[in-house]
Amino acid sequence: IAVISLASCGSQQHTTEQAINITPIDNTVWTPALDNQESLVKFYRQTASYMDEESGWYFQFCREGSRLDPMEYFYTFHGINLRYRYADNNWSIRYIQDQNADGTPIFRQIKTKPGVLHFGQGGPEEEEDRKVVNSILRSNPSPEELLKENPDQYSFNILDKQVFFSLIKEALCNPPSDILTYLDWPMWAMDVEPEYIDGYKFQIGYYMNWGSVDEIYIDVLFKTGTEYNDYIQLSDLVDVGKATSRQQEAFELIQKIRSAIKSKNLFIADEETYKDKTIGDIDFYRLYVFLNSINMNNDSDRYGASESNSPYIEETISEEEFRAAGNVVR
Repeated sequence: IAVISLASCGSQQHTTEQAINITPIDNTVWTPALDNQESLVKFYRQTASYMDEESGWYFQFCREGSRLDPMEYFYTFHGINLRYRYADNNWSIRYIQDQNADGTPIFRQIKTKPGVLHFGQGGPEEEEDRKVVNSILRSNPSPEELLKENPDQYSFNILDKQVFFSLIKEALCNPPSDILTYLDWPMWAMDVEPEYIDGYKFQIGYYMNWGSVDEIYIDVLFKTGTEYNDYIQLSDLVDVGKATSRQQEAFELIQKIRSAIKSKNLFIADEETYKDKTIGDIDFYRLYVFLNSINMNNDSDRYGASESNSPYIEETISEEEFRAAGNVVR
C-alpha cells in the first residue's frame, strides 16, 4: 500500500502538531432532512476513504452514530480489493466441528477463494492487522482520545498505518454524509459477467458511502485458459506496457466512465458517450447493460456468483488448532 497524505479540514495537511477541528455532532450540522419526522434515516456517518489504484485496495474509516444522541456512536474500518479477485494471500477460512461414527469429534478448516476479498477475512497477516485495528477502535474512544493515539506504537503487516491514521483524522473533520440515492444497495461488491463472450468478461468492483458511489473499479478480463483464474486483466496489460493501441483506448474510456459515475453518483452516468461504442473487440454496450443491472439493483439479474471451480480446500485439524483459531468446542 502506498503511503499517502490526506488533506485535513480546509486546505492544510494533518500533522501531529496541528490542531484537528472535529466536526461537532449536534443539530447544527444536519441538513433539513433531520427535521423530517417521517425520515427513516436515524443515523449519521462521517467517513473518509482512499484507494490505491495500483494495488486495488480501497479503505474506508467511518464514525457512525445516532442523530438523536450525539454521544451514541461507534467506529468501523473497512478494506476491500476492488481490482483483484484472487490475490494469493486471500482465503476465506471457516471452521466446523463434526463427529465420527463412534462419536469422537472431528475438527475441520475449510478454505475457499471468495469472489470478494474483504480485509480481515483473508490470510494470517491480514488477521493480525485486524487485531491491531480492533485494539484501537473496540473500546470506542472519544474522537479526542482517538486523535491522540500515537501511530508509532503500532505496526501493521499489510495496512499502511499512515493511511489508517490519516483516514481517522479526515473522517472526524468531514461533515456527515447525507446522500441516499443508493441506500438500499450492497455496501460493497465485486461483480463479474457470468460467462466469457468473445474471449472476455467485464468486472466491476465498487464501494458505497451512505447511498453514494464512493469508489468503482471497472476492468476487462481476457480469458487465457480453463482454470478459474486463467485470465489477464486489461489494467495489467496497460501497467506493463503490453496493451495494444485499441486496448489502451478502451482503458482510457473506462477511466472516464468511472469518473462520471463517481462525480454524478449514477451507475449509468453519461451512458450515451460509450454504450454504442466497440473498441477493438470490446463491446461497451455490454458494460452499459452490466452497469444498468447494478443501477436497478435487480437481484434476479445480479452478476458475480463465485465460480464453481474456484479452489476449495478442506483439512482435518487438531482440537488445539481449532481452539487457537478462536473457536469454542461443543
